Amino acid sequence: MTKFIESINLPAGLESRVLARLNEEQQRAAKFRLFVFALLDALSLLGLVASLVYLARVFAESGFSQYLSLLFSDGGSLLSYWRELVLSLAESLPALGLLAFLFVTLILIWSMAKTIINVRVLTMSI
Repeated sequence: MTKFIESINLPAGLESRVLARLNEEQQRAAKFRLFVFALLDALSLLGLVASLVYLARVFAESGFSQYLSLLFSDGGSLLSYWRELVLSLAESLPALGLLAFLFVTLILIWSMAKTIINVRVLTMSI
């Protein structure tokens, strides 16, 4: 079997044509991924702004800042009622707003990392 493989003569330049074709396909795929992740970057940036506005509004409505200000205003009663204060802080924390903001932020960071990787792929082979 190995004698048969050794006896096959490959056409001249086949290796360079195969490598060039692979490089073209890699470039095409990187351009497509770059477009998709750049679009996701833009959408998640808009989502980040929207979730930040929502988070600011929900924080203002929840009364979290008033409970938080008690930590710094009256230290004497804080020792007596620290459990109630902690529970009030936890209850007034806008968890859904925070979750939405963190989710959109993570999507933005992930898609930006993928965008940078695809930009590097495109610039390294040019």
